Parts: sequence; structure tokens; C-alpha cells
Amino acid sequence: MTTNASPSPDSDTEDMERPSADSIMRYIANPDNSIYVKDSVRVTEKLTSIIADGKDSLHIISDFDMTISKYWVNGERNIGSHRVLALSSRVTEEFTEKTTAIYKKYYPIEISQTVPYAEKVKAMVEWWSTAHEMILELKLTKEELNSMADEVDVVLRDGVVELVAMSEELGIPLLVFSAGLGDVIEAILRKQNLLKSNVEIVSNKLHFGPDKIADRFMGKIIHTFNKDEAVVEGPYAKMIEGRANVILMGDSLGDLRMGQGLKHDTQLTIGFLNHDQELLIEQYSEAFDIVVLDDASMDICNLILEAVSK
Repeated sequence: MTTNASPSPDSDTEDMERPSADSIMRYIANPDNSIYVKDSVRVTEKLTSIIADGKDSLHIISDFDMTISKYWVNGERNIGSHRVLALSSRVTEEFTEKTTAIYKKYYPIEISQTVPYAEKVKAMVEWWSTAHEMILELKLTKEELNSMADEVDVVLRDGVVELVAMSEELGIPLLVFSAGLGDVIEAILRKQNLLKSNVEIVSNKLHFGPDKIADRFMGKIIHTFNKDEAVVEGPYAKMIEGRANVILMGDSLGDLRMGQGLKHDTQLTIGFLNHDQELLIEQYSEAFDIVVLDDASMDICNLILEAVSK
């Protein structure tokens, strides 16, 4: 087993200038970087293949909440994209109380290790359906929603700004694939100047009627456990034509479903294990190629992008 990819301070100058699979594995092996890998041989093989094929063969799929965004902020759980509206001064106290109540009811089911999968799926459909009905009752315009998103700070994971900048510079498509609220995610990324030409969002998005008021959600509900059912089409499908390699990142085992339905030669998975590490490390290290612990940065992905840029 290998614990914990910029090279360590002891690495030679060449490695620091030109990351390789070996230098990335040395970074992973440094305990200070809070990364865990169970099968180092498999990860080395995948890194070698991705680096050899280069930037024109690569794209990235990432979850948003607690992956692109941090999990912990000053000892408290970060704000999820659905939660943003409840914390806005523009909604009633009753709306905030109701959203808090359904969060407290369903979130423990989502992360439970004992609730059967079928029951989890049923609970998630109930949670998302209830939340979406409440959002539609607000009768928001797009402008109001954007203002609410601007009002609430969602803290992004360290290294995300660099990830977006580097992927844009290299022409690597980045799909933000989220069970959250797509319109809010779009507003958050735009506020941070991260809604670049290579970035696409697949998420729960609102439809605004002739009166400019949100009247329904478009398409099927995307929740934590059904991301394999969402169809990646349109501009992003065109962008990834001929790109046979993918880096897939998420904080939930359900996020592994984001790559299903897309054909890849090499899929490197990075899981962000943000809570219950001792309980979940074995499960995550079996499921994900690389596991990032302690709410650590996006640097491992950025190092891989540096490697394919050469």
C-alpha cells in the first residue's frame, strides 16, 4: 500500500520542471500531501498512459459540491449549492427553516453506511423533489437567483482557480457534473471568473417562462446516486470527441457513475474523502484510484495537467 503528487522538496530540478508518473507518485507518497493510494502499480500505469497521450486526449469530469468546493470552512460544513438560497436575506425565515429540516432528515440517510441502497435512492428522490418544489414556490427570476448566489459565499477548494486556468490554457474540457443547483453553480463560477469557454455544467437547471420567472426544472432530477442516468450531450459531447482519457473527481461513491456512458481508454478517478476517514478509507481506496484526505487541495490534478502540458 502507498500513502499519499508538486514533487517533494527533495526531487531534482528536472522533475519539478517536467512532472512524470514517477515524480507524481513520489508526491503521492509524501504524507504531508494527505493523499492515499492503495494500488500504486495501477495508478502509475494510468498516469503513464495519460501523460504519454497528452493534453489533446484528455478531459476532466468533476462533481461540484464538496469537490470543487471545500467541505470544511472554519470547522463547519461548507454551503452546498442547494443551500445557498436558504441562506439568502431574500427568502423568508420559514423557507430557511424548512430547508434546514429536510437537510437534517435526509443528509444522514445519504451518508449512512447501514441504510440499504434502494432506500437511499428513494430518500434522495424525495429530498430533491421536495427541495425543488420549495424553490419553485419562490417564483424567482434569473436575476434574483444570481443576486442570491452573489450574496452567499461558497468557499472553493484550494487549487481550483489554477485547475480552471490551466485546463483553459491547455484546451482541456472540464465538465462540472453536479446533483446540486446548476443555476447557482453557474453564478458561483461566474462570480469567481471561472466560467470559461472550456467549462460546461450538467446539473439541475431551472426553466424560466415568458414572464422570466422559474416555472419548472428541466429534465430528470439528478441526485447523488443517479448520475449515470444523466445524458452528456450538446456542446460538451462535441468538445470531448477524440478524447479517450478522463480524470474523474468526486466526493461520493455515487460520483463514480459520472463517467458511465462515455467510452474511455483510461479513466483516472480521484475521490475526496472529507469525513469519517477511518470508517470509509478502505471503501474509497477500493473504488477510487487516488483518495484525497483532510479536505486537501486540488494540487494532484493540477500536477497531472502540468505533466500533460509538456
